[in-house]
Amino acid sequence: MNDEAIAGYKSWVEREATTIDPDAPAKDVMLQITRRYPAADRLVETASSNVEQARDFVLERNLVTLPTDELPVIRPTPEFARSTFASMSAPGPFERVATTAYYNITLPDPTWSEQQQNEHLTYFNYPGLLGISIHEVMPGHYVQLLYRQQLPTDLRKIFMPASLIEGWAHYTEQMMIDEGFGGGAAMLRLGQLRRALQRHARWHVGMAMHVDGESILDAAIRFADIAYFADFPALRETQRGTYNPTYLYYALGRMEILSLREDYRKHLEAQGRVFSIREFHDRILSMGLPISLAREVLIPA
Repeated sequence: MNDEAIAGYKSWVEREATTIDPDAPAKDVMLQITRRYPAADRLVETASSNVEQARDFVLERNLVTLPTDELPVIRPTPEFARSTFASMSAPGPFERVATTAYYNITLPDPTWSEQQQNEHLTYFNYPGLLGISIHEVMPGHYVQLLYRQQLPTDLRKIFMPASLIEGWAHYTEQMMIDEGFGGGAAMLRLGQLRRALQRHARWHVGMAMHVDGESILDAAIRFADIAYFADFPALRETQRGTYNPTYLYYALGRMEILSLREDYRKHLEAQGRVFSIREFHDRILSMGLPISLAREVLIPA
């Protein structure tokens, strides 16, 4: 299933790339995109602008009910959490005092070589950083974790499945572009596709290392090839797979939500009812269930 998904996304990349440069290979077009990124001292500012644009679009298109008008604090990632490129630090479901949420952006480490710092920044290319901001904040993790506060049982608040948490955030990256965010610009679609392939590359290397015994370096080479990544960020992503081998749940969760959305649409239309993407999103987030169980609620037998 993963190999088929990778092939499908690669074909999509090739089609989109021809609209930017019909004479260049898709890999070269992707390389051009990743070489354009904000300076390190502009990452937080650029991410803040991205979040505001995304929020305006969500409200304009009525894509999901936002539980609050507040936005998280956007800051450089604290030293203790720098193993990831970006993250969302949100209050726990029972927190009533420290209620501020933080969108963390990992700046280049000054101890890295100049090449490593530059390759790290390729992850934050302009369409890539936009996708990160959708994923982490609007309407991704931040919105989903606000809904967690309102879930009907303590059990659901504590034991939220990773395929829902990460699947939802990853799903929103594609959903926003599908709904017209960015006006259909090919560069934004390619940024979204690159991040989708990043998650399928995680699927591949997690299995390759832990099931087939592939080395970290060989897996990193394959990761870079699948996701159009520079060597250093591909290695960092692959290293994550050594202690988080099932980080395939990003791609799996996105695929499950997309499938459920289409089946739910058909279910409603068969009953003569109108599908609303906002109602679908609100219900998915309000239940806090694994997608398989949410399916049983939305489409009862």
